[in-house]
Amino acid sequence: MCCKDAEKGRILLPGSDLAVSPLCLGTAQAGDTLREKDFFYQLDAFWDMGGRFLDTANVYGRWLPVGENISEQLLGRWRKQNPHKDMIIATKGGHYDLITREKRLTLPALTHDIETSLAALGGEAIDLYYLHRDDPDLPVGVLLEWLTGFVKAGKLRFLAASNFTIKRMQEAAAYAAAHAVSPFIVLSNQYSLAALTPGQNTNPDPTLVICDREEWAYHEASGLPLIPYQSTARGYFAKRAAGRKIDPSLSAAYDNPANEAMLQDLILQSEKTGLSVQALSLVALVKSAPFPLIPIVGISAQSQLLDLAAAMEVLSCS
Repeated sequence: MCCKDAEKGRILLPGSDLAVSPLCLGTAQAGDTLREKDFFYQLDAFWDMGGRFLDTANVYGRWLPVGENISEQLLGRWRKQNPHKDMIIATKGGHYDLITREKRLTLPALTHDIETSLAALGGEAIDLYYLHRDDPDLPVGVLLEWLTGFVKAGKLRFLAASNFTIKRMQEAAAYAAAHAVSPFIVLSNQYSLAALTPGQNTNPDPTLVICDREEWAYHEASGLPLIPYQSTARGYFAKRAAGRKIDPSLSAAYDNPANEAMLQDLILQSEKTGLSVQALSLVALVKSAPFPLIPIVGISAQSQLLDLAAAMEVLSCS
């Protein structure tokens, strides 16, 4: 293994000055199943292994009884306690209402989300801001005009989209090219090394968008970075390799011949290299793309930090 160097392996997101680490730490469970002390331990460990990219959202934690953006709040507290540990932070807004499921892509709703995110996270501006969901009934140009207003006001630096179709991304790119507005510089949809069984998913939310062959071709042709969530398929390969019991929804989504073959290959590679199946799956995912692909990885147990560190080391030294 090469020596650890936080600068090695950095990826400059096209159209920005954001140099991110090859893996992004997800924070969806902070303040929920992940206690503050354990969350801060994760953040410190991620920093120590060269991690410089964090993903959160205004909706994370709003499902709890207090109904607050607790993930962002905890992240803001950690930043205040560790001002020297500068991370690039991506957050999201515009998620639908969790109770009524009504769309929230309106200018007042976005203003609320951006202001509460800024108050929680601290700092003058949000590095990378995603629309968490799309509203196909709205012209995409309207969304870009609204967001560009926040960029001009100094509250957002760069824009991104999550759970947007390729059709909408093409429309957004065309509008940004023709008008003086900020473009979406990355896309975050669901994708992992594990192939989904057709018609199945672990999350039945119909507003989620899964990266398919058409989207992959779009990324390849345009060079647009993909920052996928559920990038380890909820640890599917690692759980199978360890002989752990698999949740029925996970089995329904991923038990198929393609993944069986991939599992056997990962196990063989693990035996040869000494790296874990989880680490190898992340490395293989990143290296499979001829365009920038930065997986969002959530940690549910502190032991998984070893897998993350191993994958980070390989990717930073490649």
